[in-house]
Amino acid sequence: MCMHAAVRSGDFAYVGSRRDYKYFGLFLPRPQYAWLANNDLGVLQRQVVGVLAGMYAHDPEADKFMSEQLYGAIYEEVKSVASKYFSDSERSKLDRDDFADYYAEQFKAYTGGAPPTFLQYPSREIDDLVARTWGCDTEFYLGYGEFYMFDTDWKTVVEKGKDDALVRSESETGLWQRWKQTFELADSGGSHVFEIFATPSSKGCIYIIQQGDSDFYKVGWTAETEPSRRVAALQIASPEHLSIVGSFSASSRQTEATLHRLLSQFRHRGEWFRLTGEKVTQLLDEQWRVEQQIF
Repeated sequence: MCMHAAVRSGDFAYVGSRRDYKYFGLFLPRPQYAWLANNDLGVLQRQVVGVLAGMYAHDPEADKFMSEQLYGAIYEEVKSVASKYFSDSERSKLDRDDFADYYAEQFKAYTGGAPPTFLQYPSREIDDLVARTWGCDTEFYLGYGEFYMFDTDWKTVVEKGKDDALVRSESETGLWQRWKQTFELADSGGSHVFEIFATPSSKGCIYIIQQGDSDFYKVGWTAETEPSRRVAALQIASPEHLSIVGSFSASSRQTEATLHRLLSQFRHRGEWFRLTGEKVTQLLDEQWRVEQQIF
């Protein structure tokens, strides 16, 4: 939750563990940053619960260590999801490779999107190469770098506006003004409220509609699992024939905003974009979306 807030809003109030330090930045591997930046907090929480539920259903020892290590509310949620989405009778028929496919299907049914690369199999350890790419160890502990200042230095340089004799970047006025502004904005949005689970994000569907035979495409989101009704509504106001070229499930409406941001250079107007067939194929490719941390 703290990492998500720091990445999405510049709120570093709860980053780090030293009370006498002022934290004002993070250094993250690109996949980890994209995962946090591109998705609602509720989506990330469901993804974590989803992999834990898969682990609970698949690992005979999972209940023992989860009951000891997980916070009570999270543990109960994991058990509930495992019971609802992972059938004992179905699971017992599957070997390791078949279970991977079954897990991916159930994970998508629960979260609305495919699992991220580092959650693609519900094991207590992940592949070393994937772990290094994501900046974590093989036991899922996410690593990141912190930018911080000792409290007395912060008061001298930021609050009193004095320079010191040390040769370091934070003594430069321009850098400090940017850092100070970010920190003040984060402080203004601080809150003492803490929730175990974020407000659930609505699962839905991303659809791509083509206008006639042109290279104009609408990329939109609907809460419906089938976008045909959305096309019918749009068709009433369009003299051109509209057709669905593809659609895929989305974990939240944030997925639409993320895609619109990535396609901004191709925007024609509103949700309409001028795209090549290759670009459309890319958007519909689940593996590409997973690699971009778009769910």
